[in-house]
Amino acid sequence: MKKILMMVLMLVSAAFCQASMTENAFNSDLNKAASDIKTSKSQVPPVTKANYIKSRYYDTQCTDFNFGVNDGALSPLQQLISTERITECWMEYYTEEVCITLYRTEYRIQYYNCGKPKLCSRQVAEEVPYQQCWPEQRQRENCANKIGNSVQRKVQLSLSGNRALFPWETEKFQACLTEDKMVFSIKSTPYNYTSSQSGNLNVLYSLTAGNRILAAPEPESLYLTSLERVQNNDEDRIVMQVKDAWPNYFAGSKVAIHARLMLARPRGIPDIVTTDLVYDFDVSAEPYSIDWNAKELYLNLDSETYYVIWEFKRVGSQATTEDYVEKGETNRVGKN
Repeated sequence: MKKILMMVLMLVSAAFCQASMTENAFNSDLNKAASDIKTSKSQVPPVTKANYIKSRYYDTQCTDFNFGVNDGALSPLQQLISTERITECWMEYYTEEVCITLYRTEYRIQYYNCGKPKLCSRQVAEEVPYQQCWPEQRQRENCANKIGNSVQRKVQLSLSGNRALFPWETEKFQACLTEDKMVFSIKSTPYNYTSSQSGNLNVLYSLTAGNRILAAPEPESLYLTSLERVQNNDEDRIVMQVKDAWPNYFAGSKVAIHARLMLARPRGIPDIVTTDLVYDFDVSAEPYSIDWNAKELYLNLDSETYYVIWEFKRVGSQATTEDYVEKGETNRVGKN
């Protein structure tokens, strides 16, 4: 009787194994078929639609004209080229396979030891992933940039009138071409100008100087040469020396230097203003010197550090306004 039961179990096991092999072979065939279908779909050539213009414009090209004190009144002839920029696009249609992952329940026979020498079996369910795919129509835009037409002009600038520049002054002008439109602009000049334009392919801008425009002093025309501690006998002083680069052009005028002597404090504590005054000088007195007496101002140069924040302006000048020009901080003197 035991032999008969063992034979029955062996026959059932063989049947299940054969079924499992058959299902695996079937799934393998399905996967191979799906792979063949996917390969054939990816080989389908895309379809393109006719080209169309997405954008079209002419770029802008500019040229600058600069006139210094030693330059003539007629600029060199400059060439401008405005180029058409075209973005051409087309739509491409293609088929793309889209897949999602699903799960199905599969059953298999599991054998286990249920007591010597008996061998038992049971049916086990498993969730097996598989993919479901289908073709979808897609589209993408492809673009390319190319060059179209171009427009060329030559431009020149002529200055006239009662104009005279100082060495630190530069007149700056600009001409720009966009397609066939020319735009002229004045960037920097000490004069009011009236302008006229002549010519088509060769454009000449003629400018006539009018009254002079006063501007703030040139920042680098006054510069610090030294700030140092000077000890002479019982006197202890801080001396500041300022040089004027253009005194001959401002004869008869004055220079005002606004100086604040600062006591430097440790980081995080605001510095202290020890004195804040404006010092006036005739240009003929250049270089300009300012000194602070340590005893009179209760300065302790052995244990403390000082510096100066300063600015200047020109007074009575026919070439500049009387606006202050900031120069910032000097070096530090006193305690090392």
